Amino acid sequence: MSSRTSQSGAAELTKQIQSVNDEIKALRTELYWIALEEQTGSKQEQFVDLDLHLIMDFKRTVDNMRDLLWKYLEVAAKVEPQRVQEAADAHRVRRVTELLQLLRERLGHYANGQPMSFIEKINTSLNDRLPDISKAA
Repeated sequence: MSSRTSQSGAAELTKQIQSVNDEIKALRTELYWIALEEQTGSKQEQFVDLDLHLIMDFKRTVDNMRDLLWKYLEVAAKVEPQRVQEAADAHRVRRVTELLQLLRERLGHYANGQPMSFIEKINTSLNDRLPDISKAA
């Protein structure tokens, strides 16, 4: 295979990987919300309608791909350790950023614009759920 052919093949493979990556992210989001809504009972019929054999087959395919990707990264780390390390570091930063964004979304926004500490959040939650003892006495 010539270098020109391998370059066009690599470019095509890169496009295909990006496309599959985008589709899997979209699918993950959709399945996440279906599962979350199922826990609340609002869309239980949609959750039950999914073909579980297809879901299990998809899971097996993803598991096999994860295994292959780990092997690919191990080989790449032997060939180009610096590049792999830089990519791994960038990936870790991206994951931490996503986690922090998720936490910010989950904690919500407050009317006065000031974030609450963890203890304040627990106190508020307990006060909302437990009857006021001073009023009961």
